[in-house]
Amino acid sequence: MSPGSVWCRARQLRQLHYDESEAGKRLARMDLARLVEWRVMARLDRSIGGVRAGSEGFVFRLDAAGQRLIPSRAAAVPATVDSIASAHPARVKRQ
Repeated sequence: MSPGSVWCRARQLRQLHYDESEAGKRLARMDLARLVEWRVMARLDRSIGGVRAGSEGFVFRLDAAGQRLIPSRAAAVPATVDSIASAHPARVKRQ
C-alpha cells in the first residue's frame, strides 16, 4: 500500500456511478472486477463488514494503471474552495 492512498468501498463506488437496481449492482460488480483485472483498481484482500457484506464490503484503490491515468497526484486529491479560489485568474483579495 502506498502512502496517501485513497480507499473506497465497493458500495460507495456503486452509489456514485450506478443506479440502485439489481442490474446496477450486477454491472458495478462486473465493472469493478474488470478494472481489477486490468490493474486500474486494486482490491484489498479481505472485505469490510463481515460475511454478510459480500462484494459490497470490498475496498478498492487505484492500482498502477489507474495512477498513470491521473495527470498528477494533485488531481487525485479533492479540491477545496480555497484551492479553487486561489487558482482562479480573477481571484478576489481576502481581507
